[in-house]
Amino acid sequence: MKDPNKKQSPASIIGGILFLIAFIGSIIAMYIASQTDTYLCLVIAFGFFGFMFLLAGFQHIKRLNVGNLVFLTVGLESLIGMFVAYRLRYGDVGQKDRMLEAAPNLGCLGCALFGLVLLFGGIITHRLKEKRCSQEITAQVIEKVVTFTSTNNMTHKTQTRYAPRVKYEWFGNEYETQAEVRQSEQDFEIGDTMTIYINPEDPEDAYFPGRSAVGGSLIFGIIFLAAAVLVYALLHMQ
Repeated sequence: MKDPNKKQSPASIIGGILFLIAFIGSIIAMYIASQTDTYLCLVIAFGFFGFMFLLAGFQHIKRLNVGNLVFLTVGLESLIGMFVAYRLRYGDVGQKDRMLEAAPNLGCLGCALFGLVLLFGGIITHRLKEKRCSQEITAQVIEKVVTFTSTNNMTHKTQTRYAPRVKYEWFGNEYETQAEVRQSEQDFEIGDTMTIYINPEDPEDAYFPGRSAVGGSLIFGIIFLAAAVLVYALLHMQ
């Protein structure tokens, strides 16, 4: 969601360059470490990706959504993975044994936490977005964005889902945003108008009423949670 006339700030450009440098540096460091020390390679990898996921999760924390929560969760779990790898590399014999014993349980716990975030985070953040975006306005569809395409090998029919990209004005400024929900092509046409809701304090934050993308996060949340419970039960079967 952005103002099409808004240019990238110097800070965001510098941040992107620093991220690229850090990414390339971490890949080189992981390669060098992998030649001599696998655990050190894991420490570097988990640490870097944990930090990057946390940074991405906090980037738009004011517009909290399930994506933010997923990034924050993965970032936290990556840092825990870094701690485990560090203990396995530099800990004493007792610490290594405890880490090896706890690793499967930590994996199940991480999977369960990820499932809970998807299961409840989608609902909570959706409600928060509805509450934030209280100003009703009229927007115009300017583009049909393809979000999903699948082909049935039996019937050779292709199913495509679209998301409307719309533009709207608020106090003389024009903004564009795209719906998160997939729809059929017949649901809207370019040039149509539709009602959306925006956050009056942050007009780039918009909410499309009607269908919700929460269903997907609920399904995946249940899958991850069930997988965690099943694996944990199998690990502790007598």
